[in-house]
Amino acid sequence: MHISSESRLNPESIRVLSWNVKKQSRAQMGPDLAGFSSSVDLALLQEVHKEGMCLDHFSANWHRSFAPGFSLPGRTTGVMTVSSVGHSSESGLRHAEPVFRTAKAANITTYGLTDHPDPLLVINLHAVNFSLGMNAYTRQLKDLLKHIDAHKGPVIFAGDFNAWREQRTRLVSEVSNRHGLTEVLFEEDKRSQVFGRHLDYMFVRGLTVHDSYTHHSDASDHNPLLATVGL
Repeated sequence: MHISSESRLNPESIRVLSWNVKKQSRAQMGPDLAGFSSSVDLALLQEVHKEGMCLDHFSANWHRSFAPGFSLPGRTTGVMTVSSVGHSSESGLRHAEPVFRTAKAANITTYGLTDHPDPLLVINLHAVNFSLGMNAYTRQLKDLLKHIDAHKGPVIFAGDFNAWREQRTRLVSEVSNRHGLTEVLFEEDKRSQVFGRHLDYMFVRGLTVHDSYTHHSDASDHNPLLATVGL
């Protein structure tokens, strides 16, 4: 597929937001989402209520890719990747949670990079949350890591990993190292925690992290992650 130069990201500076927006259910979400995403190239949003409010900040100049997770009549939630340029490919994966049989989604998109032969792979994850063992969680990560292993270019892998127990934190660390992913670290780390463990992560491969920071927000039960990365 030919990708015009106008539809490519600047590989030297790619600004990324990752945030679980809690179905845009809180009044503060509108102004906070508009503020945090005002200067980004990629907004990876989890637990998005597709038909809900607060997404109008992303006008027709933005490109959206949505992967549905849980659906009811007139109400679909999932993950949405919003970008300043059009994606060159998109796909979604759904994994059922064993306890409540609800579905969690992941969105997989690629973007052309200016003067670079290989595209950027972006994976936006809302991980399985309620499961008694590790099988469903492990299966979801392995299915996504297959896409990373098959991709030659740079990678951004971020989202709500729901890593609230030791086994999950350990697995995330092990598989990221094994598959060449580098965790984005935050000097002032305000990421949301459960049982003293971070829920949200951002990983890169083939990219340098220029800056990274987190913010506190009352608009969700998760705090947003932001980073600038480049080749």
